[in-house]
Amino acid sequence: MRWFEVSNRFLLVSVVVSVVVSVLVASAVLVPPEAQGSPAKALFLQKLEDSERPSGCSCSIMNSKNEYLMAADLLDKASVTVRVEGQKRELKFFSSTEKKSDPKKGDTFTRVYADGKLKLKLNYRTTFACPPDSETCEVTRYAIDGEILEGTRKNSFKTLKGECGC
Repeated sequence: MRWFEVSNRFLLVSVVVSVVVSVLVASAVLVPPEAQGSPAKALFLQKLEDSERPSGCSCSIMNSKNEYLMAADLLDKASVTVRVEGQKRELKFFSSTEKKSDPKKGDTFTRVYADGKLKLKLNYRTTFACPPDSETCEVTRYAIDGEILEGTRKNSFKTLKGECGC
């Protein structure tokens, strides 16, 4: 009878050990590497220097401190200048859902820029557009959110302010 009890205990311990090992192996395989070690460093748009912004008619994006984070010439499909991880980057226009008609308050559209490694997706909502009969108004304002991606790293942002005009 004693041999039977020892045999059952050994069997129970073997089953428990097998289950624990299976769970550990499965979690090591299923959990992505960035979750196993230190997480991937997030990407952030950084403040542009005054010399990095175009003069004259242009488009820009600012944070809540009115620091310029993106700048572009006013030309349709112009590339944008951003600063990421201390480096100035020129991102080429990739796509847009913007209408060809004059902007109206409440209009929404998305623009995408990229340089082969870095991708910037901007979602615009028009907050101010010049009245149709105005001859002196030359600015359109936007509320902007979006995301910046490079490889497996990304970061989302909200409540940026945008402005295009002369």
